[in-house]
Amino acid sequence: EVVSGAAAVLLSARHDMTPDQIKADLMLTAGKQFRTYSAAYYSLSSLTYGTYAQLVQAQQALAAAQKQAASLQNSSATAQSNAAKAATSAQTATAAYNDATAQVATASSAVATAQSAVTAATTAYNQAVQQQAAADQALAAANAALASADAALKAAKHTSGEAAAQAADDQANAAAQAASKADQAAAQATQNAAKALQQAQNALSQAQANLASAQTTASNDLAAMNAANAASADAALAAAHAAAAYQAEAQQVATLQAQVAELSEPAATLQAQLTAMQNDPTQYTSAQYDIFTVGAGYLDIGA
Repeated sequence: EVVSGAAAVLLSARHDMTPDQIKADLMLTAGKQFRTYSAAYYSLSSLTYGTYAQLVQAQQALAAAQKQAASLQNSSATAQSNAAKAATSAQTATAAYNDATAQVATASSAVATAQSAVTAATTAYNQAVQQQAAADQALAAANAALASADAALKAAKHTSGEAAAQAADDQANAAAQAASKADQAAAQATQNAAKALQQAQNALSQAQANLASAQTTASNDLAAMNAANAASADAALAAAHAAAAYQAEAQQVATLQAQVAELSEPAATLQAQLTAMQNDPTQYTSAQYDIFTVGAGYLDIGA
């Protein structure tokens, strides 16, 4: 089997060789003297190779763990950055909601003030209407008195009572003019009160619209704040998980580093002992072996 394997390797390197050439090449280059080491050497060799196998396995595991730890560290850093950004966004959204809430309070106060103004303007307008009604009645009474005085004056013409009737008519006329002026003033006051009431009502409508707008903004900001807080909580949780994963892998790296360190010294010691035994001629004996045989005899290349 050893010869067949060697022939196969040789033929794969040199495809043009014939079977006889392969046989000759192997026979001319092969030696028939081999070292036979002591049992202690083979025990030490087995122990050395086993220790080195454990060391190599630990080194490979360490390299893989270090690569994984580096990846997890990057992921953790990214998660921490995302969490910080999400927290900042949540703070911004909270500040916006607080501002919107303050604006709602201000708008509510403005509505209350405008409502009070409308109430006061309504009261003033109602009073002006009542005063105008009274002025209208006084004017009607003064006009009636003037008409009576005019009639009395006509009846008293060319009589001894004409002078008194004229005086009474003059007085009634003055009273009617005063009542007319008072009625005009009352009408103007009513118009002014109506205008003030309309302005107060317009101001109230505007304040109510501002309040509705502020409440809508606050509602939207509240939804945004809740969403930002939820996103921040999720990002913080993801960052915690990423950090925990990295810490676990870092612990695994530390464990493997300790294992590699623990195996490195005995492996080096065993290798040194094995090398020393290999270089010690007393550790082995020589023996003769025939590789190529035909029947019971050695196959000579010239045969």
